[in-house]
Amino acid sequence: MVFAHLAVYFLNKYLGDYIENLDTKQLKISLWHGDLILKNLSLKHDALANLDLPFNVATSYLHELSMHIPWQHIHTHPTKVHIDGVYLLLTPKTDIKYDRERDEQNRYESKMKEVHKIEQFQNSQKITKRKDTFFERLEIHILRNLELSISNFHIAFEDEVTKPECPFAFGITFNYIKLFTTNVEWEPLIEKKDAPVMYKVGELNKLSIYWNSNTKTRLEFKSEDIDEFLQINIIEHESKSDKQLTYILRPLNIQAKLKIATASSEQHYVRPVVDAQVDLEQISFNIDRNQV
Repeated sequence: MVFAHLAVYFLNKYLGDYIENLDTKQLKISLWHGDLILKNLSLKHDALANLDLPFNVATSYLHELSMHIPWQHIHTHPTKVHIDGVYLLLTPKTDIKYDRERDEQNRYESKMKEVHKIEQFQNSQKITKRKDTFFERLEIHILRNLELSISNFHIAFEDEVTKPECPFAFGITFNYIKLFTTNVEWEPLIEKKDAPVMYKVGELNKLSIYWNSNTKTRLEFKSEDIDEFLQINIIEHESKSDKQLTYILRPLNIQAKLKIATASSEQHYVRPVVDAQVDLEQISFNIDRNQV
């Protein structure tokens, strides 16, 4: 049961600040059985507040988050995490009326989170080396054979404020991204032993960027209609064309080969923590007069 508690802790740590109504009790029950599926999620409206970005989340939708953790074979089988359907519509912060009390509360909560992180770090230093080593090794084993995939991704940004006479929409989409473990020859495998270097391959399919000028806002639409628009405007194959979007970057495939040092500090940093080789296809980049 300690593994389920540990998994819930990490999910809360990395997702709790971003996803609405994350049910910890239900997570614990699901993770104890090794499988977790969460559907129809949404981001908190202040999910990006800590990043100090100049926009807010107007609407968001995460279709499905699934996770498989092989507790009985944690050292020899992959932990699989798949996220399907990430749709966000962002707007400038200037679109929202300034709320002094809310802003002060957000700043206070942000500072308290930093204090909490420092306290957690200080407490972790008090754990015995044996326990620390156990959890570090467990984490490394999970990361070593982690298979991560994200599919159907679309983030759009609408701005009617910066240039009211010419409102625009900007967006980034991709069909899928995958990350999996390989051997030194970059062939997929399940790593069963400790090694100073992890080999990972990442694939990004149909990455595209668009910029539409003189657009009409979709903020007045129902959230499900916005989600549908974001979903259908993701290119999945070459034959699919979309006349609604004016691309700056046409759909592009990228592959990255990663060498990740698992214990660089113990090895006195004799090798880089991350060594990446990135392969790109032909890049098609275009800007027309209406986008300037």
